[in-house]
Amino acid sequence: MGLFRLNESEAHEVSRELRNEKSANLRRRRAVIGLSSAGAASLRLISLYQTGIIKHLPEPSLPYLNAEKVDASPKNTNGCPHQTRSWGSQAMA
Repeated sequence: MGLFRLNESEAHEVSRELRNEKSANLRRRRAVIGLSSAGAASLRLISLYQTGIIKHLPEPSLPYLNAEKVDASPKNTNGCPHQTRSWGSQAMA
């Protein structure tokens, strides 16, 4: 039995285990997937801002935070929005 040669009942069992098991290994995997998804979402938001699709970046109202100033800086773009490049790099990984 190879990973991609599961019969239907084996595939259902793997799916059930991935969704319902509470082992430490699966908790760590879920944490990695959740953190990766959060990182990807932030890359997409900044990319949308840098390409002009959205006009304002949401951020907490804390002193010294100015995401728009930082993410629109010419030093960050070098002719191509850096988050768009990062998003593409992540998609290829």
